[in-house]
Amino acid sequence: MELLDVIPIISSRRLGSVALALFALFLTILVGSLLPLDPLNAGWQLRQIDTLITSGAFPLVGLALLHLAADLAPNDQRIQNRRHFFERWAILAVLLFVFAIPVHASASWKQQHKEVAEHARQLSLAEARFKELRQVVEQASSGEELQRHFAVLDGPTVGAEALQGNLAGLKERLNQQIDISHQKVMRQVTVKSDLDLIWSVVGASLRNAVASLALASGFAALSRRPRSDFSLLREGQNAWEDLGS
Repeated sequence: MELLDVIPIISSRRLGSVALALFALFLTILVGSLLPLDPLNAGWQLRQIDTLITSGAFPLVGLALLHLAADLAPNDQRIQNRRHFFERWAILAVLLFVFAIPVHASASWKQQHKEVAEHARQLSLAEARFKELRQVVEQASSGEELQRHFAVLDGPTVGAEALQGNLAGLKERLNQQIDISHQKVMRQVTVKSDLDLIWSVVGASLRNAVASLALASGFAALSRRPRSDFSLLREGQNAWEDLGS
């Protein structure tokens, strides 16, 4: 075997090793994100899809390197067998990224609804608490009574100096403090409107759809069904052309 024949084989095997390293890196990231398992949870589903999209380039580049390695050494049966093996499995990746589009849209909608419901719950609890504090201020007959109730309700602090003053003035100051705290909480706990919710879901779903389709197309270009002479992407293009003719 001449030196010029050996160099492509060595290069192809190096590329094949890099490809395997990229596949292993992707699997490590994916397995790490799976735990703890909670497949019915919308947040878990979104996390898995985000992991697939952000790390999906690793196996895609690995598969491209494997194809390049096989082209460099067409007589190296080990590299050829490895390419055939991974280009079959790449079909699963195509289906996975296509399936991720509706799953992401559904999970985004559920997660947004969950967040809206949680914000509404927090707002309801805050409103009830401030209402109770105002009732205590209104019904109290002395500063000592205000002090006792606020200590239980974790309300504004009523110091000893305040107890010596006028009750009406004390109530006015306490109501002002309650109003300030109420406004602060209202700024922190905001509930999205239905339109904001829809646009949030649509924006996230569109970004995911574009990324998923791009990765699915890349894997389709490098995948091939058994006993087929064309890539999965080329088969799809041929089928589309046949429909148009």
